[in-house]
Amino acid sequence: MRTKCLSALLILIGIAATNTLVAQQPTGKAIYTLEPDEYIVYSESCINLTANANEIYLVTKQNDKFYVIDNGVKKGPFDELPEDMNRTCGNDYYSCAIFEGNNTNDEDLYNQTVTQTDEGFVALNVKGKTYGPYLGIMDIQFSHETKNFFAVAMDQQNRFLLFSSVTGKTTLLKGAPQNLKISPDGTFAIITTTINFNAEDFDASAYSYEELMQFRINTSTGESFGPFSQDKVTDRDIWFTKTSGSNWFMRAQGKLYLNGQPLMTFPEMASTCDLWFSPDGKRVAISSYEKIVFPDKSTIPSPVHIIPIVKNGKTTLKIITLENEKNLVLYSRDL
Repeated sequence: MRTKCLSALLILIGIAATNTLVAQQPTGKAIYTLEPDEYIVYSESCINLTANANEIYLVTKQNDKFYVIDNGVKKGPFDELPEDMNRTCGNDYYSCAIFEGNNTNDEDLYNQTVTQTDEGFVALNVKGKTYGPYLGIMDIQFSHETKNFFAVAMDQQNRFLLFSSVTGKTTLLKGAPQNLKISPDGTFAIITTTINFNAEDFDASAYSYEELMQFRINTSTGESFGPFSQDKVTDRDIWFTKTSGSNWFMRAQGKLYLNGQPLMTFPEMASTCDLWFSPDGKRVAISSYEKIVFPDKSTIPSPVHIIPIVKNGKTTLKIITLENEKNLVLYSRDL
């Protein structure tokens, strides 16, 4: 009797496990099926996926004729795409997990925030508050809608400073600033610094080549990591992502680092654009042309467009795939 009960229990556990595995497999919603010889004109198409709605505008071409599929409604054929059907995309079509930030390479943003003083110095003016004056402002990184910023400046004593609207503090940098990066939530920043070659007391003969090529990573909360070699770790090897808040990542010597600490071996054949991290930075979905693999090893085939939705501490990936070279399918999966 006991053996029969145990067997029945094992069967129930097996059924439950099977159901769990099935539940973990992502399910998709069909969007459109390409006809023979029809292909997508990606440069003219717009895919805007948000937490509450999906807007999918496709331009396709077949036998030298254009077609427009607007949220499932197909129009055409057209010899040329009508101008009144052109769309301005709300999201870049290129799917990359890296958060690039908003900086003063935008000339309008620079002119709106940086002003010249009567004495020939510069000051930063944001939301009615003035910072400075300084000899120069080296870099500014703004959060979304310029709510917060981090900036690097040179003061009137030729010292490099990091200051921010988040902390209200000014930090003296040890070394010359290189690259400033701000987290997508606008609360945290990292900056790389090297030896200050322009310092009055700089003596190149006092350093080896290896030392001259070194840099450190400094955080807005006062931590410092390194030194690292510029020959082995480039600026593109240090990044924030669109999905992991104030956590930052680094690739060095085949390893992936989270907030300066080793996390895992860097995934083979992947780039930094391909790694979609959970909010805590400890779980990662890895995308490629063939598939996207989630932390539980479930997969979605042939992703062509990925948009992350970050809301209330939760990250969801909305993914458009092209399956069997003809079926466009929309998936939604939490990280």
